[in-house]
Amino acid sequence: MVRILAPGKYKNLGNKSTLPRGDEITTRNPKDIEKILVGIIGNSPISLRNAIALNHSVFMDVKIIRHFYAHRNNDTIQKVKNAAPILNSGLVGHPDEYVDTILPGHTTTKYVEWSTGLQEFFLVA
Repeated sequence: MVRILAPGKYKNLGNKSTLPRGDEITTRNPKDIEKILVGIIGNSPISLRNAIALNHSVFMDVKIIRHFYAHRNNDTIQKVKNAAPILNSGLVGHPDEYVDTILPGHTTTKYVEWSTGLQEFFLVA
């Protein structure tokens, strides 16, 4: 994964057979997963490309919320508050409020939108 997603970092690591935890790469982005598949098997399945083409924002949106619920500190709650206006959900006081937000012009909460987006992605992929 490091060789494919961060070739410069990989080169600097040398010929290590294991990586320190701090050098591991975490990815939740389907486009990165596609790069890894291409690097390993030479191409990506057409179904994965079709799923990525759905362009669901859930993979980027959920990252911020996930970090808050995993770490629950002032830094992570501030990141949720900072991201909410960028994501057009207005100001929020707590991540629970963000998850329960219904955007203007939408009929469901962010949680339901994300769940539906994930379900569609994995049905296509």
